[in-house]
Amino acid sequence: MIKLKVENGRKVALKLDTIAKGLLHLKSINHASILTIDRWIQQNFEKEGGKHSESSLKWKPLSPYTLSVRRKGKKAKLSGADVRILQDTGALKTRWIPKSNNKGSSLQSQVKYANDHEAGIRVKNLPKRKILPTEEQGEEIIKPVYQHFIKELLK
Repeated sequence: MIKLKVENGRKVALKLDTIAKGLLHLKSINHASILTIDRWIQQNFEKEGGKHSESSLKWKPLSPYTLSVRRKGKKAKLSGADVRILQDTGALKTRWIPKSNNKGSSLQSQVKYANDHEAGIRVKNLPKRKILPTEEQGEEIIKPVYQHFIKELLK
């Protein structure tokens, strides 16, 4: 036979009530998690796809044609500056909108061609350049955010 005796039952009940209330108000933690993903995306742009652990997901170099027609291409070539992949105007890198509520969060690009680069388009000879983390990477990125949240609730 197992016996369980809870002392300070009122204190335990209050703590459980605090935890339950905390779990009802997840908008701020969901927002923090999506901002963590956004930081990862910005770092992925800085590393030109190098945040991906799988070599098949790292970004392919720009084609000679792309280099010749880029807006910043002429200036960059003349100045000797490094021409960055997917960063000609900066719109694809910077125009992400985070949205959060109690049920979850999302990050959406305001650039209509973001999906084309994410998936690649064979008929346009546009290689896949994965901007977003994989599902597994995403889980690892946000895990510390939620672990900290739970730890704070349990204090």
